[in-house]
Amino acid sequence: MPGQYPARVSDHGFWAVQSLVTEPGPAAAAIDQLPSDLGTLRAASRQLVFHYWADGDYAANGIAPERISEIDTRYAAAMFARLGELADLPLSAARQPRQRLVGCCRDFTVLFVAMARHKGIPSRARVGFAGYFFDGWLIDHEIAEVWDGSAERWRLVEPEIDDGHTDPVDGASFDALDVPPAS
Repeated sequence: MPGQYPARVSDHGFWAVQSLVTEPGPAAAAIDQLPSDLGTLRAASRQLVFHYWADGDYAANGIAPERISEIDTRYAAAMFARLGELADLPLSAARQPRQRLVGCCRDFTVLFVAMARHKGIPSRARVGFAGYFFDGWLIDHEIAEVWDGSAERWRLVEPEIDDGHTDPVDGASFDALDVPPAS
């Protein structure tokens, strides 16, 4: 139940419990239809958000200008509800840009963490600076971190970028399910 946490924040179980922000509400049934692997959850999150500046021109993508206010949606339940209004599709379905929530890195992360926690995967949001978008720039960015029990460590997961993303600094690619901390 949201808001009922273990006593110690260091407990991995704490991070598997929904918060008021990540609680998916009625969308929990749609999340139940997804497999529990991180790759599938990451792929789903990739299809749910249209990044307000990185994904291109609104009009060219069939998005009305007044929809920019969707970026102010803060809670996963409201985000999932809006996605349902935009298209009656499974969470894993490919969506046209106009069928996605207008948002930013925070929204990709909130939706990914909501889905991961619903599947019992300890996960949390991490805020920092990413050097893998533009050469010479560190961009404020939010990604997810999941507990990898088999490796006994937290792993950074990038729910926003395309598969095959390459770092413009060195041309290297990296695993979006295990982002190197110095990226």
